[in-house]
Amino acid sequence: MEFVQWWEERDDAPDDVQDDWSFVDHEEQPEDIEIEIAPPPKPLLTIGLLRYYDYNHFHWFERKYLKFLHENLTDHWPDLQRGHSQETMDRLALILKVLELDRKGKVDFMLLYRTGIVGGTCANKILWQLLSTWATDGRYRDLSNKVSK
Repeated sequence: MEFVQWWEERDDAPDDVQDDWSFVDHEEQPEDIEIEIAPPPKPLLTIGLLRYYDYNHFHWFERKYLKFLHENLTDHWPDLQRGHSQETMDRLALILKVLELDRKGKVDFMLLYRTGIVGGTCANKILWQLLSTWATDGRYRDLSNKVSK
């Protein structure tokens, strides 16, 4: 029996994921039905909203999200630690976008990352904490306050 680690498994989208993205015409719904959607108690990432509203395919999106975090912590981590190439900066911008940091958090992090060896070391420590601890917390809360205040 061959063991396959979860991040190496094939993870194609379920067939009915595409069907869930179709929008219902509001004119077709009866007027007497009101749908109340309560906002979450704390700001959440998109993945957290999918979990909060109990979306059918949350687990597939969560798997893709965790796989992205895993790739950056393993395969791309050496480049993120030492690199200032355009490819590394693009990857870093993608990570900050996936983590849904606010504009101030992104600017503060990038400025810290680009301020030399000491700033880069501090930025790497923050990035490691973001990817390995805070982003994988099952509550999927907004992480902007973890980067800047």
